[in-house]
Amino acid sequence: LLGAGLSSNHLHAVLSYGFSLPGVHQATALQTSQVNRGLFLGMLVGGLAGMAGAGLAIWFPPPSLVVGSWFLWAAGGVGAVVGGMLGGMLARDRLNPEILPYESAILRGAVLLMVDVSRHEVNETINLVRLHHPEAFLQVAVSPEVPKQESSS
Repeated sequence: LLGAGLSSNHLHAVLSYGFSLPGVHQATALQTSQVNRGLFLGMLVGGLAGMAGAGLAIWFPPPSLVVGSWFLWAAGGVGAVVGGMLGGMLARDRLNPEILPYESAILRGAVLLMVDVSRHEVNETINLVRLHHPEAFLQVAVSPEVPKQESSS
C-alpha cells in the first residue's frame, strides 16, 4: 500500500501487545476503544446529575445557603466535565465493537490493518490488497464523507 502511493498516515494497525509493524502507525485509543462513547455518556449523565443536585439545592435550600439559577448551570457544567473525564477513562479499556470480532485473532498474532481512503479509492485498495495478500480477510466500513473545502485561488 505504501508502494502504491498511500501515505502511512492513512494506515493504522491493531496488534497484540508488544508487537509493532514498521512503517505503519499503531491505532490510537480513539480508534480501538469506546472513549468517544464514554465521554459523551459521561458528560450527559454528569451534566444531568449536576443539574439535578443544583435543582434540589435551589428548591430546597439548606439554612444559610443562597443560590440563584446560575448555580444550576454551573453545577451542570462541572458535572459534565467530571462525568466526561470519568466516562472516558472507564470506556478506554472497552474494545470498539467493530474490532471485537477480531480480538481473538489479534491476540493470536494476526494484524488488523485499518486503511483510510476515500470512497472512490476503496475498490482499487481492495484489489491491491487481494493481489498481494489473497489470504487476507477484507471488510469495508464506510464513514460519512467529509466534504472537501473549495479553494478560491
